[in-house]
Amino acid sequence: MNTDKPLNLMWRGELKQILPNFKNIHAIKSSNVVMHVSPITDPVAMGKRIMLGGSVDQLLDDGNDYNTRITQLMSNTNPTNPFSHTLLKLAGYPGKLLVFQKGNMIRNGKYIQAEHFSLIVNDMRYKNKPWHGGIAVPNTVVTVIFKRPVDQSVKFHARANKEEKKYPGISIISKQKIAGKSNCTPVIYTGYNVKHNIQNRSKAILAGVKSPRDTLDHLTLVDDLSVQYPSRHPLVSDKVDSDEESDSGLEIEI
Repeated sequence: MNTDKPLNLMWRGELKQILPNFKNIHAIKSSNVVMHVSPITDPVAMGKRIMLGGSVDQLLDDGNDYNTRITQLMSNTNPTNPFSHTLLKLAGYPGKLLVFQKGNMIRNGKYIQAEHFSLIVNDMRYKNKPWHGGIAVPNTVVTVIFKRPVDQSVKFHARANKEEKKYPGISIISKQKIAGKSNCTPVIYTGYNVKHNIQNRSKAILAGVKSPRDTLDHLTLVDDLSVQYPSRHPLVSDKVDSDEESDSGLEIEI
């Protein structure tokens, strides 16, 4: 497997080691991890795999008319389309595994990198597919839940983009994003219902974090902003209502 940078399977463990005591973050949860798998196209490498054991699954071969018709019936799509894929539901870690004709796979779900990797390896062993040449994680999405709600005035911060009616979140442009060192754009959802004057729990979505350090930088950013812009409205929520429960410690489901 040729990679410029090794796949980090210890992502969660490394993040836990560097997490500080945040001022206003109650929980950090993994919302989605996307893993891309690319096949080896070199005929010599594919030949070695076949010689070492088993045949290659030819279900999506263009030359097999019978299997092509079966695939069309099952997917109701044109199997010769490069975007045509099969959606597999596998036992183990629930989630989606999209398998494309040329062997590329996309795995996503609310699980960490190591769990995705384990499921992909088990899937390849089960189907006896050719070796794959690269596995990458282009996108990790993290959800942040705040102890105390964030005020709407956070949208006036110098790094905040104006809130749109279609998308109620307030996006924040980090210095890492400006410097081209990160693809993450945190989005803060204050949870305030203007119509009913109700303050629900505030959250933030960190989409596009690439590493534990990148995640920490953006966690620190939204934590500081949540403290700088506290809500003027009392929190109405059925989760973690009291200060004692709110300060009971950082909850991590990542």
